[in-house]
Amino acid sequence: MKRVLFLMVLCLLVLGMKAQTTESTQKYLLGLWFGDSFEECDESLAKKGFSYDGYNNNGRDIYTSHGSVILSLDIYDVEINFGGATDALTDWVVWFNRSTDYDVELKVTTLLNSLHGESTYYKDEGFYYWEFDENHVLYAGFNDDGDSFYASFETIVED
Repeated sequence: MKRVLFLMVLCLLVLGMKAQTTESTQKYLLGLWFGDSFEECDESLAKKGFSYDGYNNNGRDIYTSHGSVILSLDIYDVEINFGGATDALTDWVVWFNRSTDYDVELKVTTLLNSLHGESTYYKDEGFYYWEFDENHVLYAGFNDDGDSFYASFETIVED
């Protein structure tokens, strides 16, 4: 009887560890996810080779990769934004350089589809869209100049 009880407890511990692992994988691209603290974001981005570069004109914190290639993609910077009562991560944008080595649009959207499920493509507007829940979405597409591809994770705030 003690063996059966021991095995049941062991199985519950293993399942609990599996649930923790599954939860931690909810941090997708670059290890960031909605609600993260500045310290968590800073640590995740540092592990990926990014360094803090200050603020941009929109008040977002900027991290640059200084030429390192991450996820086999040329990411030149990440803009992160914090808000709310807990000063948690609400929005971030990952900027990808165009490449002559690969189709950045195809490579990024394939990666994002594998992480977040199939996107909806809005051809007239020229962007891809993922909805995580009623308050969190992801847009991806080329900037107005067409020289950079972005993935913009956003919190929708109801007025």
